[in-house]
Parts: sequence; C-alpha cells; structure tokens
Amino acid sequence: MRAVVTGWSAVSPWGRGAAAFADGLLAARPAREAGGAATVPDFDVRELLGRRDTNSMDRATAYAIVAVGDLLAETAPARGTDLAVVLGTTSGSLQAQYDMAVQSTTRRRRHLVDPGLVPHAVLNSAASRTAIRHHLRGANSTVAAGAVSGLLVLDQARRMLTAGRADAVVAGAAEECSPTRRWLTGRDDLGEGAVALLVERADDVPAGRPVLAEVLGVSSRVVLGDAPGDTAAALRECVAGLLRRTGTAADELWAAVPLDPANHVFAEGVHVVGLTELIGHGGAVSAAFQVAAVLALAGADPASAGRRALVTSADGTGVVAAAVLELPRSA
Repeated sequence: MRAVVTGWSAVSPWGRGAAAFADGLLAARPAREAGGAATVPDFDVRELLGRRDTNSMDRATAYAIVAVGDLLAETAPARGTDLAVVLGTTSGSLQAQYDMAVQSTTRRRRHLVDPGLVPHAVLNSAASRTAIRHHLRGANSTVAAGAVSGLLVLDQARRMLTAGRADAVVAGAAEECSPTRRWLTGRDDLGEGAVALLVERADDVPAGRPVLAEVLGVSSRVVLGDAPGDTAAALRECVAGLLRRTGTAADELWAAVPLDPANHVFAEGVHVVGLTELIGHGGAVSAAFQVAAVLALAGADPASAGRRALVTSADGTGVVAAAVLELPRSA
C-alpha cells in the first residue's frame, strides 16, 4: 500500500493558507522579530468560526479547525468518505491547563472553575473538536510527541490506511503561543499555527486530484542517554536506517528540512531549508511545518520532479524522527 499526500493547508505566522505559507517561505521572509515570538497575524477566531463555542477556545484548536476546513474546501472529499483525523498537539492547551490550576487554587469555591476551559485542557481537544466542527465521523486520534508529532502523524495515517481503518486521513498538527508555553519551555523564539494534510492510498486517489508526494517511510527512535551528543547520534542512526529501508542514497536527495540545520551535514547539492529562524520554534507543529515546506518548495521547483526529500526532527523529551517523501515525476 502506497500512502500519498494529495492536499495541504496551513495557518502560520505568514498568514492563513498554503499560498501564504509558500510565499513567505520562498521569499525567506522572517515572520518574527529578533528574539521574539512569531504569531499568526490577523486571526479573529469569532470572525472565522462564529461566536458559538469559541469564547474559551484555545488558539491551537482554532488553528486546527480553520486549517482542516480550508483543506476540505480545497480537496472536497466525496460524500460518504470514511475520513479519519490524526492530529499532533502538545498535550492539550498549556494555557487552559494553567488557567484551570490557578482558578482551582485561588478561588474561594475552588471547584467552580470556568467550565469552558475544561474541553481545551485535555489531550484530544483539538482533534475531537475539529472532527465535530467538520462532521468527520471516522477514527479520531491524537499524537502528543512534541516537535516530532508532525512526522509521527504521517506514520499513524499510513498505518490506518493499511489496516483499512479509513478511506483517507486528515493528518496534521497544531500549536499555540502563550505565556505558559513560553514559561515552561524557557524559549522566546516560539512559533504557532497548524498544518493539515490529506493522506490517501495511491490506488484510491480520484481522477484529477494531483499527488503532491508519496510517504516512502517514517522512522523514530528514543534517545538512550543524556549526553550532549546522544540526540545527534540517535538521529543519525534513525536517518541512516530510514534511507536504507527506502532505498534512498544520501546524494540522491533533492532537499532536506531538519529542525536545526546547523547541526546537520548533507551532501553537496541538497537544498537545505531552515524554518525556525523565520517562523520560530513551532513546538508540536514544527515537523508539520517542515513537511509543508517540502510541498511548497516542490511546487515551485521543477527540479524536484521524481526526487526525494528528507525531513528530520528531535524533541527535548528524547524522541527523534525522520521521514522520506518522494515528489511526483511530473509537475
């Protein structure tokens, strides 16, 4: 079974939509000030989603709902399609969790917390509310693996398609900038947003819908040890094993999108893309932004036809992951 990406959308610090993301990336336009965070501009959740159920909605959930809505409007899956959702997040909204903790410890009647915060403080808030909003009744799951989430959701999507659990999968990730996230991570260079990808079996793609990339393989490893070089070593082994398994020679790569380009060495001629300096550290949406970068660049570069791209990521919790994507032979 071959899993292919046939559509994508994004909400990013460059704005709403795949076109805004591609334009910002191709122009290498920084979306954040030096030392500051990169937030999604001109995003009014009530204007986009209405007043109902949005009063206490966290930003990551709102971004996910909008990104998936844009994807579905663009790809228009047939009625009756068993469409699953796999979404990468942090672990629910950190800000909602913090606000609930403050309310439950400072109010005189501590059990009377704002009930609107409760749905957003749980792990599967974004995925479940996205499915409810868009009437998606297929399997629904959440992957909370930090910066590598966007790659693991691709692997989850492939598994669901292989097992016949869905006709197609909306795979993506979402993250929000918030004071609580800044405090917990100790980072000022935060980014936020969401990415949604439509993943289908190659044999089931409707006529007229272009194939944007094939997911040849996804691999992940747990870092054993806490020495400074352990994460880099684990990632090198992860990448080497994945390249062998997919039959990809290092010098055959068209592009590589590592989370931190400074700590990687690639063969001469490989187009290396760095995102963090432009749109901040995206947390749970980082790897999904990296996949989106491959699709955006491939759409603008005829030299990508039939070539392969490598996406790598590592999370501070001790997980590394990599994916190999193959671009279609004809633009």
